Amino acid sequence: MKFCKENKKFEKSLLSSLTKRFYYIKIENMKFLIVGAGAIGSVIGGFLKKGGENVSLVGNKEHMEAIEKKGLIIEGIWGEHYISRFKTYEKNNIPKDEFDFIIVSVKSYNTQQTIEEISQKVKRGVLVSAQNGVENLEIMRNYWDKIIGMRVIFGAEIQEPGRVKVTVKADDIVVGWYKLENKKLKIQNKKEKSEWKTQNEKSKIQNKENEKVRPTMQNEKIDETDEVIVLNNILNRVGLSCRTTDNILAFLWAKMLYNCPLNALSAILEVCYGRLGELDETRMIMKRVVEEIFEVLKREKIKVFWENADEYMNYFYEKLLPPTYNHISSMLQDLQLGRRTEIESMNGYIVKRGKDFSLSCVCNDVFYKMIKFKEENLNNLLKV
Repeated sequence: MKFCKENKKFEKSLLSSLTKRFYYIKIENMKFLIVGAGAIGSVIGGFLKKGGENVSLVGNKEHMEAIEKKGLIIEGIWGEHYISRFKTYEKNNIPKDEFDFIIVSVKSYNTQQTIEEISQKVKRGVLVSAQNGVENLEIMRNYWDKIIGMRVIFGAEIQEPGRVKVTVKADDIVVGWYKLENKKLKIQNKKEKSEWKTQNEKSKIQNKENEKVRPTMQNEKIDETDEVIVLNNILNRVGLSCRTTDNILAFLWAKMLYNCPLNALSAILEVCYGRLGELDETRMIMKRVVEEIFEVLKREKIKVFWENADEYMNYFYEKLLPPTYNHISSMLQDLQLGRRTEIESMNGYIVKRGKDFSLSCVCNDVFYKMIKFKEENLNNLLKV
């Protein structure tokens, strides 16, 4: 009799344990589609997969074939990781399915075509832009209702098909809803500025809070804020430090302030980021690029975390440039590989918006024209 009672007790305990395990597996396992699984997309997808999420990758043929056959290797400043058993698809072959999150990491000049294909094939999911520039979200709004902006400011390179290397990290990932009214939203500048300047402390607090928040089930009705929190929680859990914001445009424009003075000039002069901060001449050029962006921001009525170019440049040299000193710009890598760059979504976008307000963004325009020259004449230049 005693044995039967103990046996039933054991069975009850085992059933309870299995039920709990099944519950947590079910609510944590989300379906992710990474469209544009190059260097950045592969890192994000790799960490999600390693963390137990259901991940499908869409990317270039050689890279996808290597991952399918041998798995994905991520190396660099975040250690070495081997991840396998992805579902992989070649670009322009997005699967017809439902997903919880569709993370778009294609080059900005491919956004329109990519979103059109996603809208035709994917039945459900929240669209997430993990791209350079601010115009991608505007394009997505024409096709999709629920859109999250993701500010990514770590660097990565494809070493060979199936192998990527994380090279630098300037800050955490930041995620937030894209809303049309954000363009004219007067953010709580002091609060956001404080969040930006105390990012390390905020990240630690956020991670502790994440542990208290219950993950959300796929079939559970959730509001927009919950979905941002869900994505934030998952990214933190799998090892990608992340925090949320109510004004993602401020962070995306902050990334423009970082990219526009560095990316093109690094590609033109063929040096790493850090070298650009060592000479008075290049520092003067970069400051003028930033001043032109602030002039555009003023006309756009968009608030960022700094009042003017001088305040931003102090932060830039103190906090942003040192950890990315040795980084080689994506624009230089594209030129070296004979590929089109994203200059239109960076300095070119500043020039375009400047014209809308009758502003002459001379330095940004010079960067834009020099990179376009290098794009169009790369083969001839290599032969000289």
